Amino acid sequence: MKKIVAIGILVALSALYISLSFAQSSEGVGSILITANVSPYHVYLDGQYWALAESLEYVISGVKPGQHLVTLRKDGHFDKRITISVVENSVTEIAATLNKGNADWSEGARKVAAFRGHSLPVFSLEFSPNGRFALTGSADHTARLWSVPDGKQVAMLSGHSDVVNTASFSPDGQYALTGSWDHTAKLWSVPDGKEVAALSEHTRGLSSAVFSCDGRYVLTASADNTAKLWRVPEGTLVKTLAGHSNWISSIAFSPVGKYAITGSFDNTAKLWSVPEGNLVYTLTGHSLWINSVAFSPDGMYALTGSDDKTAKLWSIPDGRCVVTLTGHSNSIWPIAFSPDGSYAVTGSDDGTAKLWSIPDGICIKTLNGHKDFVTSLAFCPTGMYMLTGSRDSTAKLWSVPEGACVKTLDLPGLVYDAKFSPEGRYILISNADDWRSGNGVTPPEGYVATLFECAG
Repeated sequence: MKKIVAIGILVALSALYISLSFAQSSEGVGSILITANVSPYHVYLDGQYWALAESLEYVISGVKPGQHLVTLRKDGHFDKRITISVVENSVTEIAATLNKGNADWSEGARKVAAFRGHSLPVFSLEFSPNGRFALTGSADHTARLWSVPDGKQVAMLSGHSDVVNTASFSPDGQYALTGSWDHTAKLWSVPDGKEVAALSEHTRGLSSAVFSCDGRYVLTASADNTAKLWRVPEGTLVKTLAGHSNWISSIAFSPVGKYAITGSFDNTAKLWSVPEGNLVYTLTGHSLWINSVAFSPDGMYALTGSDDKTAKLWSIPDGRCVVTLTGHSNSIWPIAFSPDGSYAVTGSDDGTAKLWSIPDGICIKTLNGHKDFVTSLAFCPTGMYMLTGSRDSTAKLWSVPEGACVKTLDLPGLVYDAKFSPEGRYILISNADDWRSGNGVTPPEGYVATLFECAG
């Protein structure tokens, strides 16, 4: 007969409550019951991925004391994180500690590594969910997988015949996704870099490709005016989202995965149900191209950035325009929400970024200092810092919400993309020359992605 020893703990983080209980059998194998009052949550157990999604209770079985760490994270962010260590002494116990993950960038940044190997500019990059790998997509038709922080190449993902302009990891880190101007997206296994599936129903180049929050689907966007929903890992087409009359420039899944949004050069955005692919609402009001779309962390709002120099905040799912964010003097391209959804940031071709309070849309701070287009934006997972990249060959770290520039990072070429690692301790930045204009000069250090670590 199995002997069961159970112990529980309740951890409170503001209004967030998580109850944990561990039951161990005489064989030393048990299970963890997780109950939370807020969802969705993502659970990582010894490298395996579990999604609570819309459920508030989840049981992870097969737990062996002394071997596992469980990490909970809300909406893909590490700002509210609990680590549960299961250990065995005279009695099985659970130790739960709050890991604030407060990387202090106010002390500056130091260069750790340069990821070298691409022969043309790096347009897209991302950290794996566990922070152990980074993925880069390049104009040289390849994507590459790198180890962090040493910057060693783990695998080269070859198979595209044109520019790879989007690259990302699945939520569980088991797959990489690349999108290319060769009309295809590809799924790759991680870390061996083997091609798993080719998503090849589009008739023109891809502008974006993203995973759903539970990793079950991929959404691709194309210059053929459609988006397509695919099943993972089979790569089978589920639905074609048709209705736009021009390029789809940007796409996103809602945090729970119930909706997807597409932004287009036809000046509209469209909200779709997932996985049915039914049109829920068309968001109209912009007078020029929509360049970017994003969901708030709680999924209650969507944000669109446009060539008409404005961004608009929309309520979901009714599609009502809550507020129009005005003040930029040129096109808005990158946009982002803070991890807790209290702020949004917009980056513009006017060389500034603006920090806005949500949902009232008040401009809290204009971030001045760049001398050219702002090309990328990212919030630190703690929400305390923000990163902007520019064509002026610099990236800048800003405090939030003060908007004070705490560090300027000089790069050997214009910045296309810049990201924080999941725990917020590293920054990865891609640089490139203006190669399509024919006037570009290869940067002195070549085409690299540069890794920085916070000095604090």
